[in-house]
Amino acid sequence: MSKCKTCGRSIKWVETLTGKPMPCDYPAKPYIAGIGTDIIVKETGEVISGAFVKIDNSSTVKPDGYGYMSHFATCPEADQFRRKKDKPEDEQMSLF
Repeated sequence: MSKCKTCGRSIKWVETLTGKPMPCDYPAKPYIAGIGTDIIVKETGEVISGAFVKIDNSSTVKPDGYGYMSHFATCPEADQFRRKKDKPEDEQMSLF
């Protein structure tokens, strides 16, 4: 676990299935897979859609597991760390 350089929140680096490290908010939260529009990063690096849920002592909801939210989705300074994608030169030129 480490801290975000800009906002200071706790993050965990999770290696995605493509082998790239992804900063995620720590700690993990309970989720239900297949419903909702949250993007969930599992400990294995798999990225799925679902819904993060709140679980308390009176809750009857059984989570499918615990996963992380990408820190890019919550960090107020995320834009300064995003890679800019340059368009290939042939796409920049007009066809006419």
